[in-house]
Amino acid sequence: MIKLVRGTVIVRINRSVPNNVVFVDGCAQGGSSLLQIPNGISAIFQRRLVRKRVTINAEAGQNCPGEQFNNFLDVSPATARMFGLVNRRFLYTLEFDPNTNVLTISLRRTQTIAPFGIEQVDVNRDNVFLAAGLTSNALNLPPDNTVITVRRAGKEKKMKVRLFAEGEAGFSDGFETSRRTAAFFGFTSGRRFVLSFNQITRVLEIRSVGGK
Repeated sequence: MIKLVRGTVIVRINRSVPNNVVFVDGCAQGGSSLLQIPNGISAIFQRRLVRKRVTINAEAGQNCPGEQFNNFLDVSPATARMFGLVNRRFLYTLEFDPNTNVLTISLRRTQTIAPFGIEQVDVNRDNVFLAAGLTSNALNLPPDNTVITVRRAGKEKKMKVRLFAEGEAGFSDGFETSRRTAAFFGFTSGRRFVLSFNQITRVLEIRSVGGK
């Protein structure tokens, strides 16, 4: 039996994509496992009880917006409506079964990333969570000024997401807060943390490596 092919995608609604085609854009750094799906194969596209036959076009990095941890799935507006897919907001898990030629998509509620360290703690505003590009990209954080709930070890705080402007940060991974917020959560510069973001509840859980 051939193994399942699985990866994470962000949906893009694209009017140029035919209704009977889905386009897998393999943008993930280091190569996308989804590119193991045969390009041009006919398959059943499925989400829960909704199914239809499509042609899967799978290619590497045709329209990637900078460095990416995730891949993209381009679908027509009609397909997006039929399957209840949201444009550029949520992460979805895409799974292809080569034994049955079924491509299944499901909402990925929570995304957890590898540990990142605080490089420095010099944000002026106490309610700002400043994220470097790859951190935001990997977690699929919402746009600037979106309010999220940050939690760590029983403490929580409402904060506004802000992304580093291009060239603003000397590093691509990590996050910053004000010194007061860092003291509240027990963040120490140079330590490493695991971040887990629930894109439905917009709760960001932060814990130290191997602990709280």
